[in-house]
Amino acid sequence: AILAEQKRAEHALRESELLKSSVLANAVHAIIATDIKGLITVFNHGAEQLLAYAAEDVIGKKTPVAFHDPEELTAYAKTLSTRLGFDVTPGFDALISSALHGKKQDEQEWTLIRKDGNRVPVRLSVTAMHDESGDISGYLGIATDISEHREAEAAIKKLAYFDPLTGLPNRAQLKDRINYTLGRARRKHEQF
Repeated sequence: AILAEQKRAEHALRESELLKSSVLANAVHAIIATDIKGLITVFNHGAEQLLAYAAEDVIGKKTPVAFHDPEELTAYAKTLSTRLGFDVTPGFDALISSALHGKKQDEQEWTLIRKDGNRVPVRLSVTAMHDESGDISGYLGIATDISEHREAEAAIKKLAYFDPLTGLPNRAQLKDRINYTLGRARRKHEQF
């Protein structure tokens, strides 16, 4: 009976590992896991497609900071320092601080830099991973390319303020500009 139970447990473990590897291999989102210090331990096919790096070039060799816009990291570190009440250094600490200090999951929009230097806007969710004893064992980042979303927003905004046939500003933009100018004139006590 003990042997049969052990075989069922081993089979369940193998099934669980197959499911986990299948999810990682087939996910369309970029999935990047790190150890506690930030060194990449998992870099799935979605991450390879998004960032144009091969997994073997980054696993054990890079941190996710290598793909982030340094100016965005610095600005976010300053924002977090104010919000959390202590200095957050730009870099990996800025990426994990919210997940580490209270939020179970931190989701932000970031600009990632591909291997070829092109920039891609993403929505990145960062979560702390825990071991059996509840201690943090690493971090999991899941990124989704939002390029198409941004392009759709820009197209909608353009349609709202410009005539689609002529490309000229429309009535909504005229009204917006008039309201802006009148508001500025009131604030500065100007007359027309």
